[in-house]
Amino acid sequence: MQSVSGIPTCDLADAMTRLGMGTRFVLNASPVSPRVSSSLHSSVYLIGTAHTARFAVPSSPDPVSPINAVDSLKPGQVLVIAGAVGAPNAYFGGLLCARAVAIGAAGAVVDGRVRDLNEVCEHESVFPVMSTSPVGSVLGAPTFAKCVQVGGSVTLCSETAYPITINEGDIIVGDVDGVVCIPADRAEEVAALAKKIQLQDAAAKVDIVENGFTLVDAFKKHRTV
Repeated sequence: MQSVSGIPTCDLADAMTRLGMGTRFVLNASPVSPRVSSSLHSSVYLIGTAHTARFAVPSSPDPVSPINAVDSLKPGQVLVIAGAVGAPNAYFGGLLCARAVAIGAAGAVVDGRVRDLNEVCEHESVFPVMSTSPVGSVLGAPTFAKCVQVGGSVTLCSETAYPITINEGDIIVGDVDGVVCIPADRAEEVAALAKKIQLQDAAAKVDIVENGFTLVDAFKKHRTV
């Protein structure tokens, strides 16, 4: 995980795209904590290993998981929640956030809504929260959804053109631009290419700003990977 730490999500996403790794980003994910108005928003950086959970509608034949997704977090993990498609409730809120912070978890990525935003944002400096929903919810999960899986593989954004499967232990990185997921066994490869991309883009920027290069010429000269 150390190899990818500090690398922006855009460079990691570009690297995984060029490596032909398929969909490795969480569509529409963006920070809900820190808020846009926070001084921490632009510099937010989330990194940790995934601890997965999946919710389903109450009518689902899947039984409720006997494991609590938050209580089973370990220090440094990122809670990754696959919400039930179409459910109106939130999957993460104030008490869950307080417990996750007490454990020492790194943050949360929620494919669904978040509530208790003021409480969640109390922990913005130590626990970033990313969500795929542009709006929150006043509703908690009970009655509207049930947690049917903790651990293993879950699929986020399942009813979009860009579903992503995230496995327990995958590396999650999030920042102001979005969220990416890196298989742990490919982290070194992804990091190496992402760093090359960073260097090439930095050189292209110098030529554009200082030497009058067009985008076409700068890309032709510098984008070789």
